[in-house]
Amino acid sequence: MKASEIFHKTANGQSEVEARSDRLSMKERRVLILVNGEKDTATLKQLSSCENIAEILQSLLDGGFIAQNGDTLTLSEFDPATDPTEVDPTEVDPTEIDPTEVDPTEVDSTEVDSTEVDSTEVDSTEIDSTEIDNN
Repeated sequence: MKASEIFHKTANGQSEVEARSDRLSMKERRVLILVNGEKDTATLKQLSSCENIAEILQSLLDGGFIAQNGDTLTLSEFDPATDPTEVDPTEVDPTEIDPTEVDPTEVDSTEVDSTEVDSTEVDSTEIDSTEIDNN
């Protein structure tokens, strides 16, 4: 195991930390708590004071409590409530947005492209002709 390898908790690992089901040794539990997707193996060894860090990490890997960063999470391991990533607006398909779910109070009217307004949808009875500039 390389000193630069980084691990993250799986859903099983998160459950173990929260539930304390006593399936892990004290050292395994200590290392599992320290695993956060940012600390590398060398840092985990230093913080945990476990000389056999490679064995402990391998045991946690084998038990499904942790996974190496870069490994794909399964859908059951993904928790949107704790996922730090945000949605990239450039990746959102506007055709998939349901307009009935949009809160109009959150819409910034300065971002509306007037070339995309369908004039057939404007109710002319709501237009105040005294406010129209005919210049």
